[in-house]
Amino acid sequence: MKYYLKDILPRLRSISSNLDHLALLVDKPWVVKSSFGEPFQKLIFRKDGSVLLSIDGNIVDGKWEYIPQARALIIEYGNRKKLYRHEFLDEAVLALKIDGRKTGHDKDYFILSNEIVIPDGNTSLYLKEKYLKETGAILAYLADESEIILEPIPEQKETQLVKSSTSGKILYDGYYILKGGAKRFLVKDGIRVHDEHKIDYSDDISIWQQYDTPSVGNEVIGPTSGEVELTINNKDLLITVESGSIAKIRDISSERTDRIFLVFTIIIFLSLLLLWLISYF
Repeated sequence: MKYYLKDILPRLRSISSNLDHLALLVDKPWVVKSSFGEPFQKLIFRKDGSVLLSIDGNIVDGKWEYIPQARALIIEYGNRKKLYRHEFLDEAVLALKIDGRKTGHDKDYFILSNEIVIPDGNTSLYLKEKYLKETGAILAYLADESEIILEPIPEQKETQLVKSSTSGKILYDGYYILKGGAKRFLVKDGIRVHDEHKIDYSDDISIWQQYDTPSVGNEVIGPTSGEVELTINNKDLLITVESGSIAKIRDISSERTDRIFLVFTIIIFLSLLLLWLISYF
């Protein structure tokens, strides 16, 4: 949940309603997100500035006040009085952040869900889906089952940042294999540079390639050095492998055709020469 709170909420702020939008806030059953074993807590904000706090059904009376200039909410109940900064509000989620606390931990935030809109209280799933919809980001899974987010960069067509969905951190440079093992992509400076797909040409050799045919520099799975002959798209290719990558590609089918044509041309020439000699003598 940590990543979605500190990273996603700021991105959703542009579509957030203000706390003075009372129709969304008041007289709604706002359930406090809690861990397993903690008491069930629900707040109901009233138009007169009072707030009802239900703790496992036991009611505690309190007060609330919104300060628009500071985008802050004061909640007072019992002997507690706290100041929260408004992070996000819609018909389903009210996200507040404890004023002044910047530990980067979940406890910085005070997350409430509208029990009517999110009966199961799964605010993590709700915020994630809303974030994906609003930003156009895409969820993907790596071969090790870890979840990543491909986040579009504004005004940069088809360019994506690649982040871990659990930590929010940009992935390190290198190749990442997607779930299924047949596709991977290269990350450089946090950007998804290009995709590659693995083609199995036999039980002994596979090639990671960006295009439909192999290219110099492609990684070879199988022999780390030597020459390999493959038939691809009706062409016979002689591939030289060095240090596990393609160093050279020769189209030996074209070479064979050229040799056949040369031999055929020589035969015709010699035949014509022989006929000329016979007729001459």
